[in-house]
Amino acid sequence: IMAPCHNDLLSGNIIYVKASDDVHFIDYEYSGINPIEFDIANHFNEFIGFECDWEKLPSCEAMRDWLKNYIEAFHQSGTRNETLELESLLTRVRSLMKASHLLWSIWAFCQSQFSSIDFDFHKYAISRFQGYLLEVDTENAERA
Repeated sequence: IMAPCHNDLLSGNIIYVKASDDVHFIDYEYSGINPIEFDIANHFNEFIGFECDWEKLPSCEAMRDWLKNYIEAFHQSGTRNETLELESLLTRVRSLMKASHLLWSIWAFCQSQFSSIDFDFHKYAISRFQGYLLEVDTENAERA
């Protein structure tokens, strides 16, 4: 499903208002039309933070649970779509996790050349590329 996507759903861009039980998204400069699976994949990848702590990446089971809730909410909105079957959605999300790592790796390499922000973008770019390679290795191991 192609839809408007945020494309940068790290925790700092998600605001939860406990008093009203509302969730708000901020910081839309990378938003655009994408497969919804990319936005979800990127959200899962963002669990690692700028430190790229791979231990924080959600397990396959945690992703599956999150996606079950997502599908339920999607259907409660009155929309039905056969592409939102759990296992096929999980497969597409896991596949696009690689694309998310590549996107942010390339972004960080560019930032390392041009940004005046005091952050080690080069190190971050390498870490995100390592995330891409980790996903490729995981995918290959699951196929074997």
